Amino acid sequence: MYLVANWKLYRPFDEGMTWSMQHRNQLHKLAQKSKLVICPTHEQLSSIGTILQDTDVLLGAQDCATQQQGSAVGTVSAYSLRELNCSHCIIGHSARERQCCESLADIAKKMTCLFEQQITPIVCIGEAPGSDWQSQLMTQCEAILELVRQQRQHHFIIAYEPMDAVDSQTAPDRKKITDIFTWLRQTFDRTGALNYDLLYGGNVNPLTIGALSDIPFLNGVLVGRASLEIDSITTLIQQLSPLRES
Repeated sequence: MYLVANWKLYRPFDEGMTWSMQHRNQLHKLAQKSKLVICPTHEQLSSIGTILQDTDVLLGAQDCATQQQGSAVGTVSAYSLRELNCSHCIIGHSARERQCCESLADIAKKMTCLFEQQITPIVCIGEAPGSDWQSQLMTQCEAILELVRQQRQHHFIIAYEPMDAVDSQTAPDRKKITDIFTWLRQTFDRTGALNYDLLYGGNVNPLTIGALSDIPFLNGVLVGRASLEIDSITTLIQQLSPLRES
């Protein structure tokens, strides 16, 4: 089971360093129970990577560029992320799509760059409130399906985050999530993909994690604000363990 901790812009540089040093040993122990991926801001990656070196904690980035090098400004290439020993990278998050007007073609380019560097893409998908989820998710998935068919040996992760659940206080709808994860599994199995995982994101915290029990094909969670506290991470991983065993 995965727990991907997306710190977003919540944690300043010095605070991130102090927190990581303070909880290094505990994070290492937790990472032996679940695949724990910490995704700090880009400027924190090098320092936190050094702090967490020789632990089982994995290092992830919050985004990458659509090219390995060139005239792009204010972004980080997958090549540089590999140099920083990142194993995972989030792409397509709804917040970035809104703020940066990213297209589905951009996300496919980022996924290609990450595959080239042997970094696991965590591709975020999700429907707008009140919309037809199957139609919207199919549109989003179609942008990467051909790439998955061509690169079926590469590991990738799909993180389903309904847009109305991100940063909300609403508990997940179990029946809807069950239907969506079943559909996602069928959709990607038809591509011949050999190595992928499905995560749920959107208001994942110790109070809502119980609603995800017994969801078929669920391989973990993408966590935002609740991943800032070591007690929350501990509780979430404790709750994830029975899901892995079921």
